Amino acid sequence: MNMVNEPKESAEESYELKAKALFPISRDGTILVLDDNEELADSLASSLSDLGYSAQAAYTGREGLKKFEHRALTLLLLILSCRT
Repeated sequence: MNMVNEPKESAEESYELKAKALFPISRDGTILVLDDNEELADSLASSLSDLGYSAQAAYTGREGLKKFEHRALTLLLLILSCRT
């Protein structure tokens, strides 16, 4: 039995590997996260950045349009809340 002491990957590295496998889109472009909940938009943009994506947050449609006009975006992630 070969007992080689290979370093175990950290939980963060494991999370990144799983996320990259689940979301294999190119990391060359920019993702715009648009939501009026600033904490949610910032948190999601930060998480995407941690995974190696270029991500920005916008909190209003007007702000999102300004960012859209000034930068080529690969993906717009718009979070809609439907209240009944």
